[in-house]
Amino acid sequence: LLAKFLDAMRGMAHVGGVRQRGLIGAIDLVDARGEAFPASWRVGGALCRAMRSLGLLMRPLADTIVIMPPLAISAEHLGHLCRGVLQSLEWLPEIIAAREAEDL
Repeated sequence: LLAKFLDAMRGMAHVGGVRQRGLIGAIDLVDARGEAFPASWRVGGALCRAMRSLGLLMRPLADTIVIMPPLAISAEHLGHLCRGVLQSLEWLPEIIAAREAEDL
């Protein structure tokens, strides 16, 4: 299930790379040009904080979203997790615009 979800994310806006090893997945967030965000923007952290509204407790490594559910996760809960991460990517333009405005 996780592999299918991550494969569907390849090539999406603001997704620079996707990788997986077993039940651990990683999604690299990038700007519209495919380049890394300035480190001070902490886009990954802002996105993970926003995911809390969906009941997801996620952890970024800089601007990489790490998916590391418990090995005993049910298919239903894994589906909820994946749908939530996908939904949250829609919030990236707003997060990026806020960071750009802060830099002005």
